[in-house]
Amino acid sequence: MNSKTTPRTPKKATQAPETTPKTNGKKVAKKPTIGAQSATSPKVGLTLAQLAESYLKHLEEIGKSPATVFSYKMDLKIARDHFGDETPVIDLTPEKVAHFFDSDAVTKRKNGKPKTEVTINKIRRVLRLALVWAKETKLIDSVPLP
Repeated sequence: MNSKTTPRTPKKATQAPETTPKTNGKKVAKKPTIGAQSATSPKVGLTLAQLAESYLKHLEEIGKSPATVFSYKMDLKIARDHFGDETPVIDLTPEKVAHFFDSDAVTKRKNGKPKTEVTINKIRRVLRLALVWAKETKLIDSVPLP
């Protein structure tokens, strides 16, 4: 490598909210973008995988512990496996989310025994929090919760 050449870092496809200084010294969150899609463009392209990635990045940026982020990632993986990574979030309905909340993936362990109520509620809560965050950041127009 030439000593005058510096390595370039490729741009990531998904960017979470960034903060920028305003003229009065306060910082405000920029709207997150998903690939080439801005937060104000039509929401049809946002997939469940993109939502999960953006939400987890947001959690890191606001200072959640690595253990929390990892735990939430595992809970969102259950939803991604159930619905499919490429499922557009706009296609989720309250009925589909209710079906997921009651599914074996949420309520049972791999050996068929029931998960604890605490675990079930956490899996449901993490998806709910991600969807509400997406609405608050204008990535989606409405929250598809039962």
